[in-house]
Amino acid sequence: TVILETLATECERAKKLPFKDWAFQFLKIRTVKGKIVPLALNIVQQAIDDEWEFQLKDRGYVAIQVLKARKMGVSTYVQGKMYRAVLENEGWHASIMAHEDGSCRLIFERTQKFAELLPDAMKRTKVRNNAKEIAYAPPHDSWLKVNVAKAMGGFGRGGDYHMNHFSETSKWPEIRGQIIAEGQAAAIINSMPEGVFGTAVLDESTANGKDNQFYRDWQASQPHQGSRYGKNGVRAMFFPWFVFPSYRLVGKRPAEYWAGNKDEWAQQEPMLRKMGCDDEQLAWERLRRKQREQ
Repeated sequence: TVILETLATECERAKKLPFKDWAFQFLKIRTVKGKIVPLALNIVQQAIDDEWEFQLKDRGYVAIQVLKARKMGVSTYVQGKMYRAVLENEGWHASIMAHEDGSCRLIFERTQKFAELLPDAMKRTKVRNNAKEIAYAPPHDSWLKVNVAKAMGGFGRGGDYHMNHFSETSKWPEIRGQIIAEGQAAAIINSMPEGVFGTAVLDESTANGKDNQFYRDWQASQPHQGSRYGKNGVRAMFFPWFVFPSYRLVGKRPAEYWAGNKDEWAQQEPMLRKMGCDDEQLAWERLRRKQREQ
């Protein structure tokens, strides 16, 4: 009895922690080198979390659209945030929708790793744990599901969705300018309960031109009439590659590295410098472009 009471006290204590501290203590990720480490929020993840918490205080719900460079950890952050909510709140439902099966699998594997490596005292009894869903047994009765944005389908219908993560929306398949999975996304949004504190939608993607719904939504998310939110009530956040301090080659100059299309680089370099990029960052970018073309 004493042990159970101690565990319950620890779980209640954990609920009071800011996400940054909670994630570092209880969530584990696998690095590109295969090492299991605590989830320590990087500069981009922390900026999104700051905005997330601001919106909760400002209006009680979250609506964020993120335009980003690759491999910034946005999906990992959202999965951690959603998993914590599903773990701590009874009857809490969350969804992930990505542009292809491979991305769905990779995103959801992070959540499964969170669940697998969670301290035993915090684990709950699961009724389903497969490639597309983690569901906890009643009376907790919370779950997190993943689906691919390929068809109209029925995903999103027949239940409440409190938190939603749309990944790489600019790459969702379209026919004649209409997202094939638009019905699923609309159903998910419409199923979000009104007036419930903590509901959230985060739509994140890398750029993919102007001929897609993500770009159109991005235009609608720009600050409107003095508000920090857009016409659609969404907060737009942009994270270019050079916000990462580690994306630089110390002591190197861009002229030392291949530049690909020289005319294109001649146009882009002045703009990058105007945005604050120095020689070491530009050298990193030129090397990255070479590696990407190989």
